[in-house]
Amino acid sequence: MIKAIPFDYPYDGRLVAENTALIVIDLQQDFLSTSGYFARKGYDPSPLRAILPTVNRLRAAAIRAGLTIVHT
Repeated sequence: MIKAIPFDYPYDGRLVAENTALIVIDLQQDFLSTSGYFARKGYDPSPLRAILPTVNRLRAAAIRAGLTIVHT
């Protein structure tokens, strides 16, 4: 069990690198690659791939801030 430390509401938006992580979920080759499973089945991955530049900028900012990054 992890002890929770309450924060004031409304939250002011400050994040502390020591206890903050960026979690990136399901950016898989099968979904996003132009040669992945979905593309091979005839689906266009372009709408899904559109998020990648934003995710990459967010990852870069998280790295600069010293955050833990988790890919699932």
